[in-house]
Amino acid sequence: MENRSAFQKRATARREPERAESGSNAVQPAMPPNARILAVDDSPDALTILRLFLSAEGFEVITAGGVTEALLRVQEQLPDLIITDYAMPGGTGLDLCRHLRSHPKTHDIPIVLHTGADLPHTETAPYDALYAKPASLAQLVRRVRSLLAASRGVHPSQH
Repeated sequence: MENRSAFQKRATARREPERAESGSNAVQPAMPPNARILAVDDSPDALTILRLFLSAEGFEVITAGGVTEALLRVQEQLPDLIITDYAMPGGTGLDLCRHLRSHPKTHDIPIVLHTGADLPHTETAPYDALYAKPASLAQLVRRVRSLLAASRGVHPSQH
């Protein structure tokens, strides 16, 4: 399937290992205007932190407390990127990733799995980046910006 192959190529390019930025001259990738991020976590505190931090960075943030709610949010407001926890009510973050990857409308949305679980990151993983909790919010934002910039030509904003 040609679309899947193209996705795999993009996903492989986006799955480059994280490297610390050196110096203050690190270039921030351009962010699509009004980029919408869906943050999914069963911890209200974690959602509040993500929402406040990402909003302060200029992102529009919508939240969901679990997989079922996340799927509803995606139907209501198609996000440009999703950050999801792993262990949640109604299924895991991997379940959410697999569901999104299996539908044409959501297939190319970049997904960051942000978790305290010890998960391997493989080439066939249904997410684009894996971050262990606790993670540096600044590092997470750099990766979010990078994934959004990489997806600009692939997943144009639908809003």
